[in-house]
Amino acid sequence: MSTFPLIPDYVIEEELEFKTRIIDFESGKEQRQAQWASGKKRFVLKFKNRDKTDYETLKTFFSDMLGQYGSFDFTNPLDGLTYTCRFESDVFRGVKDTPAQIMSFECTLVEVW
Repeated sequence: MSTFPLIPDYVIEEELEFKTRIIDFESGKEQRQAQWASGKKRFVLKFKNRDKTDYETLKTFFSDMLGQYGSFDFTNPLDGLTYTCRFESDVFRGVKDTPAQIMSFECTLVEVW
């Protein structure tokens, strides 16, 4: 399995999502069922003031993964754990900050099982 190629800046947004089915009864009571055995994580990774090489590395990796199709290992620098993830979107966006080709870009990863 491939490994995510860059270490993000330490401005990482991390979310934990659960999937719960709630059935409401006419009596006012409700029944809850966990649809997943555990939560899934979502990571927003930000890369600020990077050179064009980092940008091209991530863009190539994104292309190799076919956008959100492929899965890969991502080691979260906040907890040191490795998660199997995919890209959240099939669209890659980057922003050039200066004529010197200093780039800022971000991507969102979703944990898969």
